[in-house]
This record gives sequence, structure tokens and C-alpha cells, in this order.
Amino acid sequence: LQNVQLQQRDITDFSADPRSLDYIIAHGVYSWVPAAARDRLLAICHENLAANGVAYVSYNAYPGCHLRDMAREMMLFHVRGCPNAEEKITQGRALLKFLAGSKKEPDLYRMMLEKELEQALERIDAAFYHDDLSPVAHPVYLHQFLAHAAQHGLQFLGDAMFNEMQPEDYTPDVLAAL
Repeated sequence: LQNVQLQQRDITDFSADPRSLDYIIAHGVYSWVPAAARDRLLAICHENLAANGVAYVSYNAYPGCHLRDMAREMMLFHVRGCPNAEEKITQGRALLKFLAGSKKEPDLYRMMLEKELEQALERIDAAFYHDDLSPVAHPVYLHQFLAHAAQHGLQFLGDAMFNEMQPEDYTPDVLAAL
């Protein structure tokens, strides 16, 4: 493709020709930076997107992230004295394994921890550290993200997971209510 340019930039130092970008991809940023950087990210989108431009902004979302937060907070407490990232990764996974196998009878708590362990073991170390052991993590509800985006003149286009917006996935009663 002749008209594609990929750039990696620091949010605080970003500058481009106003209204010149068709797409902005901010994957793995919004939930893992302080409030001022989240605000700057959305300002960049507003200032730099062309009239029909699209920003892809991913973030960890509530209410589902409450379960992940529970496991994350336990791991953060467990690894608080670890001297480096490698040890935190090892100990974080070890704690999940211990907790997932700690109850004799399967229940919702154990199933959730087993799922977290499964995901922790599937991820490469860097992704596990970023997603689960980062000291900065701010999941938000969709309505909170939409309100923040609106403050910057941005509007919601759709979910990144196209299949999650398909009516076939929902019962007729739910579709009628929505």
C-alpha cells in the first residue's frame, strides 16, 4: 500500500497536520496510562482525525473487568516485594496456580481463577506483565468512555469485536428491550 504510514509516538509529544489522519490506533494505551495521558490521547484523536476518520481506542471495560481486577489485585499484593519484572511474572502466575487449585469443589470463584490462570499461561511474559501486573490500570465502563470521548467532540462508532454487535447473538426479548 502506498498511502499507509505507521508511526509509533509518545502521546505527550505527538503532533501532526490537523485533521490529516484517517485512522488512529491506540491499542493497549487508554486503560494503562494516567488520567492526563488518557485525556491527551482523546484530544489527539479530535485534533488530528480527518472529517470521516476513525480512532480505534481499546481499553479494559467494566463490568467484566471486576473479575480480572480481583485476581490482579491479589497478584499485585503478592508480588509487591519482588525485585524485578521477571520475578513478578513468575510469582504472579504461581499465585494464580495456587489459588485456582486451592478449593476441593469447583465453584464460581475457582472457575474464574482457573480462567485467569489459563489466560496468564497463554500470554507471553510482556503481555501478562502489561495487562495484569502493571501498577497503572484503569478499566472504565462504556458510558464513562463515551462521556470522556464526547468531551473531545468524538462519538462512538461501534465495538471492535464486530461479532458482539450482531443481533443473532441475543434473544428476541433482549433485542426488543435494547
